[in-house]
Amino acid sequence: MKHSNIHIIAYILMAIVGISFSACSDDTTSTYSNKNPVRCDFFVLQYKELFDVINNNGQFATIRKSAAQLKMKSAVNETTYNMEAAQKYFQFGLGGLIVGTTYAGEYRVYDLSCPNCNRAEKRMTIDDNGYAKCGNCKISYNLNNDGIITDVPKECIHSNPRSLLRYKIAYDGQYVHIYN
Repeated sequence: MKHSNIHIIAYILMAIVGISFSACSDDTTSTYSNKNPVRCDFFVLQYKELFDVINNNGQFATIRKSAAQLKMKSAVNETTYNMEAAQKYFQFGLGGLIVGTTYAGEYRVYDLSCPNCNRAEKRMTIDDNGYAKCGNCKISYNLNNDGIITDVPKECIHSNPRSLLRYKIAYDGQYVHIYN
């Protein structure tokens, strides 16, 4: 009797492990980033740039981590902050973050790295009209419309480009939590 119970427990544990591995797959059709080992977990009391873009529809800002500093840039402000001790352990996606609110009033967070070039140093720039553009492949994205592609130049090396990868965001009026 004990021998069969051990087998049942072993099968249950193997099933749980199998389910947990399949839940972390790199699904390229997913709306939200689930790419391993790219992780995002950023929890912060709102900075001025975040307050500006979260409370103004159609506005976006970038957040980048460098050494012991956070660099935030919006259409009206660019500030470098010294990181607090706890913030040094936050994860900022692959290339940093693009945070904002769409014209429809929905919060959005995208990775600052181009999803097609897929390297941390291939960051995008954003403009005041809610568009992001990769400096490497020159693909443009609409930040107000779920990061869809708006322009692919003829000379682009990517044959089947992807839209921007999103992260989840929770905002309670004071704290911002960005995660995947």
